This record gives sequence, C-alpha cells and structure tokens, in this order.
Amino acid sequence: MANKQSDERLASRRWFVGRPGNSGVQWWLVSNLVAMVFGVTHALLNAFFVMPPGIGVALAVTATALVIIWWTTGLVVLVASANRRRLAIAGVWVGTVFVFLNGLSIVACPPPCGGSFGIGDVAHIGSLVSSMVVALLTLRFLRHRSAG
Repeated sequence: MANKQSDERLASRRWFVGRPGNSGVQWWLVSNLVAMVFGVTHALLNAFFVMPPGIGVALAVTATALVIIWWTTGLVVLVASANRRRLAIAGVWVGTVFVFLNGLSIVACPPPCGGSFGIGDVAHIGSLVSSMVVALLTLRFLRHRSAG
C-alpha cells in the first residue's frame, strides 16, 4: 500500500512541493544543511580573521566541529526513529541557536562590516534567515511526525 502511494505521488509530481511527508523531510534536511553552511562559514571567518591567533582559533574550530557533530546526530536520530526524540530535538535546536547567534552578531558590526569584504555580511544575514527557516520547518516536521 505504501509503495502504491509513493508511486502515485511520484507520478503526479506532487513530491516536489514542500508539504509534510517525504518532500517535507527533504526540504527540512536541505534547510538544515544550508544553515550549517552559513554557521560554519561565519564561525570560521571569525576564527581566522577576527580572533587572535593561537588558542582562539583552535577553540573556535573545535567548538564549531562539536556543534555540527551534535546537530548532525540530532538530524539522523530524528529522521530515523521517534524513540530518542528529546536527544534529537536538542541536537537540532543547539545547531539552530548556534547559527542564529552567529548571525545576531550583525548588531555589533552592521553592513558594510569592514575587513570581511562583504562575505561577513552575507554570512550574518544568511545565518539569521536560515536559522529562522530551520526553526519553522523543524516545528512543522515535529507536528507532522507526532500526528503520523
């Protein structure tokens, strides 16, 4: 029965529309990956161009790697099973808050932010927008997951 429904969905090309279901999961995962890219870009820009060399760079890169690992683990667990839901939600929300706070630093350095040649401004705005999209799509995904 499930195969018949998925075949009908593919035949009707409705699978591409961002609705809950398989396509909703795809959009949700893509939005998380985009947010990760903005967050990592901004964190690494800060690590290599803003922080003093030495321990600051190593600490920033290590912290960024740990957040991304936790976030990715949360995504995998949340998609794979509903048994470890709290752990998964914590991972996704930690990553989202990390990216949002990275973008929120635009208050300290409004556009055009000197020294980053425009890349910092794109990373700030992208971090803010992508983290909000991830938060909304995660809530939608969880609502769909609990209803199904």
